[in-house]
Amino acid sequence: MQAIDRALAAGTCLQVEEITSYHGFVDFIDRDGALARLHIFAVSVTDVMRLRIGEGYEARSWEPAEVIEQSLSRSRQRPG
Repeated sequence: MQAIDRALAAGTCLQVEEITSYHGFVDFIDRDGALARLHIFAVSVTDVMRLRIGEGYEARSWEPAEVIEQSLSRSRQRPG
């Protein structure tokens, strides 16, 4: 919970109120060529009006939960 809270605060200036669900993980090769794992959580936050994109996060894609859930669902259906 603390790691999720720190990451969300750094990227958005928001605080996690509750972790509402876990959507699994994605393995990928990071910028340095190392294998990395991204865990995907849905959270509720306090005071959404405080949203600010943190330094270094400007190039990230911010999507509504529904879009992310659809994308995850499609990727799970692909033959492995």
